[in-house]
Parts: sequence; C-alpha cells; structure tokens
Amino acid sequence: MRRAPCITSSAEALNGAIFSETIRIDIFSVEKDQVLSGGKQRNRVHARSVAAHWAISYLGLTATAVGRDLGLSKSAVSRAAERGCCLVADQALSLEA
Repeated sequence: MRRAPCITSSAEALNGAIFSETIRIDIFSVEKDQVLSGGKQRNRVHARSVAAHWAISYLGLTATAVGRDLGLSKSAVSRAAERGCCLVADQALSLEA
C-alpha cells in the first residue's frame, strides 16, 4: 500500500496550507504548484481529486473552502472529491505515515 504523510492539523488546513504544505501529492509525480495551477493532465487531476477528497472527508472542510485553495467551483470540488474517493479505494492510498 502506498502511503502519503499525515496531515498535521486542521488549523493549518483552515489557513490555506492544506494543498501547499500538509498533503503531499508526490504519489502522483506532480509538483504541488502544478496541482494548484490547474490543468487537465491525468496526474494533476488525480492529485487534485485525492487532495479534495481528503480535505473534505478527513478535515471536514467545505467544498467552498477547498475550491478557494484549488481555484475550482464548489460543484467542481464535489465532483473531484467523488473521483478522489474512488482513486483512494482503487489505489489503496492512505494518509497514515
């Protein structure tokens, strides 16, 4: 099972650091600035989707807050989070270190 490092605290996430410092998206071979800058490349979409899923499911952030960090609408974040849920299950990804 591939693992991503743990999210350190929800306070960091609320300060907008969730996608820049606390969730490592290197399991998809994508730099964090590429995820934040958008694009429709497969690895970017997967990394963004998993990050959205973890932020909403584990940190309890709203789709609006996540969308603000990712530059996506609330509905786009909701769809990304659903996609991320499937990716986490299919690829056996985990937040545990």
